[in-house]
Order: sequence, then structure tokens, then C-alpha cells
Amino acid sequence: MKVFAPVVIAFIVFAVMVWLGSLSSAYAVEDMSKGDLHGFMAFFYYFGVLYFFVALLTQWIIIVPVWQTITHKSLTAKLITTIIIVFICGIVAAGIASIITDPVNEPGKINGRFMLISTIQLAYWAMDFFILYLVTGKVKKDEIVPDETEG
Repeated sequence: MKVFAPVVIAFIVFAVMVWLGSLSSAYAVEDMSKGDLHGFMAFFYYFGVLYFFVALLTQWIIIVPVWQTITHKSLTAKLITTIIIVFICGIVAAGIASIITDPVNEPGKINGRFMLISTIQLAYWAMDFFILYLVTGKVKKDEIVPDETEG
């Protein structure tokens, strides 16, 4: 449940956003090279299934272990983990933005692309952790101690 629910819910949200975007302007394959939100949504439109499987693997290999680790830690450890996640998202976003931006023909667009990619990543992490919180709840089953006075 921890692996599938957050990915399925996040993808339903993104799919609705992509579908609503397709109502105003159709997606074409050449839109993917624009490097803007419309291009990202076109990429999702054409490669959503691939994104879904990558998200499942990421959920299973990275996000669920991080979630299981931080749920039993102090508030300081949770804050440090959040800072590390934001830092990693920033590094990945900077790398992707620099790869997809042509500095000669598109000067000044790297900052906008960096912001777009990092916002998408951080929104996904926030949505994922919120859904994991809803799925797992505040009290873990292994933390429930039976009342010894009941007979």
C-alpha cells in the first residue's frame, strides 16, 4: 500500500492536469523539446506509463525507506532529512536544466527551467509524504500496546 497508493494518487492528479491542459492546446511530439511546463506535460502525455514505472521503483527503493526511517526520528532529524531532500532535488533540477537548455540560443532560460523542475520534484515529494502520512496514520500498528487489564 505504501508503494502503490502515493504513486497512483499522484499520477491521477498529474493525469487530470495533463488532460485539462490538452483541452486548451493539443500536445505534439515537438512540444517536448520546449523545456517549459507545456513541454513537460507533453512528455507526460506521451511517456506517462514509463514515468509511472520509474515512480514505482523510486517509491519502493528510495521514498518508502526514507519514510520508514524518519517516522521514528525526532523533529530535528525530520528537518535535516527535509533539507537534504530539498538539496538533492536542487542538484538534480540544476543538472537537468543545464542539460536541456542551450546556452547559446536560449540565454537566461536555465533559471526558469530549474525552478520548474525543482518545483515539480518538491511537489511530488510533498504529495507523496502527505499520502504516506494518510496511509500509515499517526499511530503505527507495532506501537500499539495491548491493555493488560483486559481479560
